[in-house]
Amino acid sequence: MSPEQWLEQPTYARSDIYSLGCIAYEMITGELAVIGETLEDFAKNHVQGLALEKVLGLSIHPILRDFLAKCVHPVPDKRHQSWETLEAELVSVFRNVLNASTEKDNTLYDVSKLGQIRKGESVLALGNAYLDVGKPTTAIEYYQQAISIGQAQSDLTLVAASEGNLGISYFDLGNHQDAILHYQKAIDLYKESGLLDYAVINFGNIGNAYFRIGDFARAQHNIEKAIGFARAIQDSYLEFFWSHNLANVLSVTGKDKQALNLYKKAYEFAQEHNDTYGVSNALIGMGLVYQKLGDLLESQEAYDRALSIAHQTGDQKTELICISGLSQLLLRKGESSESRKYLESALSIAQKINDQNAIAQSYGDLGTLFTSSGQFDEAIQYLNNAMEIAKRINNKQILARAYWSLGILYELRGEFPEAIKNQREAVVLLKEIGLPEYIQASKHLLELRRERGLI
Repeated sequence: MSPEQWLEQPTYARSDIYSLGCIAYEMITGELAVIGETLEDFAKNHVQGLALEKVLGLSIHPILRDFLAKCVHPVPDKRHQSWETLEAELVSVFRNVLNASTEKDNTLYDVSKLGQIRKGESVLALGNAYLDVGKPTTAIEYYQQAISIGQAQSDLTLVAASEGNLGISYFDLGNHQDAILHYQKAIDLYKESGLLDYAVINFGNIGNAYFRIGDFARAQHNIEKAIGFARAIQDSYLEFFWSHNLANVLSVTGKDKQALNLYKKAYEFAQEHNDTYGVSNALIGMGLVYQKLGDLLESQEAYDRALSIAHQTGDQKTELICISGLSQLLLRKGESSESRKYLESALSIAQKINDQNAIAQSYGDLGTLFTSSGQFDEAIQYLNNAMEIAKRINNKQILARAYWSLGILYELRGEFPEAIKNQREAVVLLKEIGLPEYIQASKHLLELRRERGLI
């Protein structure tokens, strides 16, 4: 990504020209033009012109070096100003460095099938770069271009890869129904191409999307299918990766001991393979299950270790999950003021990275916290915010729990018609998505209706 993109400034063709220069540097040297230990270091090195510095240090033909330097200058106005001017200068480099001429018909574009496919693969790679740095909306534009090229050239593999990554982009935006649609398209295309091995991750991704929606039966079905394929192709990494995701489903549906066993195995596997991200994810899962089982010391230790890893790696999403988990732990300990600080911090991070699920979850948790402390007006505002977002992104789990918290709030305020109305909405959703608290919630609602003489 160009310096102006890291600084969230307007982008132009010159921004993509910068990316081309970085790719060309890597092709020439076999090394990345810019590196960094953290995402912040990576951005700073781009902005401060490390790519230009490294290009100027290359021992290559000075004409080629000057051409590349004009690609990767950190100041946009000092780069090639358009693709047309870049192309003209590239032709000049070709002629002067190789002492050869270009064919006129091939100067403007490559109409060959292979050339178009390579172009599509490059566009796909640009989409991946935007997705990696948290810009899924921009990534979607590139994936759609790659799909168009792949369809025009009848390259099913290119189309399938782009469809799968479109699914990931929509998932990151909280649009899980569209994500499922694109994941399924990728699976169908891989099947048509005879590349079923490549479909494994998309089965699992469909499971994760259903998990976010709250359809836990379909989530478990698709994740188990991904695990089965991973075992069939003897891919131990994929098997343990999807086993961890299966543990998430088992935990939510009340099968905590089974979930804990899978989290522990995932933790051991990740440690053995030096997978820092896998280690932190497994610790988060263990923290959640230990908390549900009442082992608060083990829970806090797991969350603290995962949070430490998140700080070291600059992983804000993992930091967000850990802070949310610790807030619930503090609430269990009766430390509501500290819990509130953690929840507000989680909401701030969620808004910063535009994670709609996490924003809705944080609103809901804050609403529940304010309800328990009797601050009903503040609670209603937060819970309504949670419900509005949950409806928009179709997250039935968050929606059900927001309805329930609102129902309890109205019950505490003595507004029983509103209490019954919201608790009934919650019970219907809890039953639909198969959450274990459905039984307790339905009993509570039944008792409330009896007390009010409605049965």
